[in-house]
Amino acid sequence: MKTAAVLVVALLGLMAAPAASQNAEALYQGACDTGDATACSVLALMFETGQGMPRDLARAATLYGQACQLGDMEGCTILGSMYHVGEGVPRDNARSVSLHEQACEGGEFVACESLGLLYETGGGVLVDYDRAATLYLQACDGGLASGCNRLGNMALNGFGVDPNPERALELFAQACDGGNLSGCVNLGVGYERGEGVGQDPTVAFTLYEYACNGGEQLGCVNLGSLHRTGSGVPQDSRLAVSLYRRACDAGEPLGCFNLGSSYELGEGVPQDVVTAVASFQRACEAGLTIGCEKLPTAARAQAEPVDSSVVATFGRVADGETEEPIANAIVDMPDLGIRLVSDRDGRVDLPDLPVGRHLIRAEAAGYAVTEGELRVPGEADFLVLLEHALVSDPNAPGQIVGRVTDEAGQAGLSDVDIAVVNRLTGRTISNQQGRFNLDGITPGLAEIRFQRLGYEPRTEAIIVQPGTTIDVLAKMSTQPIPLEPIQVVAVRSPYLERNGFYERTVRTWGTQFGPAEIQALMPETLSDLMYRVPAVEVEGGRNVGQVARVVSRRRTGATDGPCVLDIYQDGVRMENYNFDEIPPMQVEALEVYQGLDVPIQYQRRSSESGCGIVLIWTKRGA
Repeated sequence: MKTAAVLVVALLGLMAAPAASQNAEALYQGACDTGDATACSVLALMFETGQGMPRDLARAATLYGQACQLGDMEGCTILGSMYHVGEGVPRDNARSVSLHEQACEGGEFVACESLGLLYETGGGVLVDYDRAATLYLQACDGGLASGCNRLGNMALNGFGVDPNPERALELFAQACDGGNLSGCVNLGVGYERGEGVGQDPTVAFTLYEYACNGGEQLGCVNLGSLHRTGSGVPQDSRLAVSLYRRACDAGEPLGCFNLGSSYELGEGVPQDVVTAVASFQRACEAGLTIGCEKLPTAARAQAEPVDSSVVATFGRVADGETEEPIANAIVDMPDLGIRLVSDRDGRVDLPDLPVGRHLIRAEAAGYAVTEGELRVPGEADFLVLLEHALVSDPNAPGQIVGRVTDEAGQAGLSDVDIAVVNRLTGRTISNQQGRFNLDGITPGLAEIRFQRLGYEPRTEAIIVQPGTTIDVLAKMSTQPIPLEPIQVVAVRSPYLERNGFYERTVRTWGTQFGPAEIQALMPETLSDLMYRVPAVEVEGGRNVGQVARVVSRRRTGATDGPCVLDIYQDGVRMENYNFDEIPPMQVEALEVYQGLDVPIQYQRRSSESGCGIVLIWTKRGA
């Protein structure tokens, strides 16, 4: 296709008159029809771009098809992409994959990378990380720098290859050396955080600057953040704002968000709520969830008059011994739906608090959770002192487990892409029940992004403590509406861990309610949970003197009457058990399995009916 590109440049100079266009079309079509693949591709490009003649995607697709049949692998790649998106041809995923495979086997490494992306994201094929990694490696070995960058991301997250931050950084360096600016940014992140390589903010600065000057706007955003914090460079908030604005104007939503934050706080610019709201709006419209989440608070500050019933205040989070500021601490006011992260000075701003007494909770990595009461009105500012937690290894990685559900909190969502966006490691996909597991997470503030086709993406911040596992519950909506923060159960229950609960939530079928779900659903009786379990119901229990029992809606040959599920409480099978006898507040977790889904360790211990089991794990047992 290099020849085709040269021909197009020469050709476009001859397109001043319609007659010239018609002559050119006839010339190239004639050459194409006699077997000149380059002529087919040149004419296809003219019709695809509308340069020199009316744009005609259907005609372009036909010509790319001719070029492909004549052995032009780039023509096969472009036609495959047209089938993938349905441009000029009906959308056909199978045909798209077939053309990309043909081109990749023919030595077109762009096709290898594109095919790898289809397998990584499930674009018309089943997700296959091993296959994606192999294709990215093929593209990378063929000299395609973007293939090295994508393979580096997989090496970081352990998708298709073993997790290997050092290997990932090598691939990012290879991508950057090959001219892929996204690879330079990823390499800079590694140096900035010391993940996969020795920490060196000065090297990160050089890489971000190089990427930014080359037009990679995330490089400009990260460069601005270095100047904002003074990490590896002199602190310069005005220069940071300039870089954020540059990235925002170029369409990078994170640049718009950081620009809005600068105007909101008056960092590097005079405080300007109107400009802050406009910047958050641009970030939101570009698809950045945290921009949308920021809008209500910023808009209120812009639009609402002064109200004597609300009071703006700010606070600071600091070490209980030294009173040194603690950055990246989370401050929650759960009753008001407020959740903030402290800046490098340990500061959080709490605007428009209603008069009264409000629960406030603060947490940071390596510190114990502190709760207290904030009185409004009171002092204009407040100080939260955190005490060090007793941990054997402050650098021990933590774990995040949990479940993603729909907006109502009922149906688990599968195939949700879950990633820790402020780390070089940490990415997974939720299973059929919406369960997920993220291992090896560096302690500290973790920003978790949830993405799924057809649902609004969302990003939430949580604290990962050294060597601990936290259990979270996140909801997603198909509409861009405010959602409550994800619910966090601070520490994974050792009792449930010992009894295999967490392993079953990821590895088996059935329905499970963990501590986070029970806390969120607030059932009055255990029967209220059963209404959310497919194909079961509760008989009796609503009237005085009746025994509640869990019954499967299906029937088996072993049962003449109702198919009653066996009940196990803290691992012990119960006889003639009243299901609603235990208050939900005393239950740590609950599991329901039917038929062949019953875990093997319970199959031999259960009744011969084969109906299923209910496992109740109480807080008393814990």
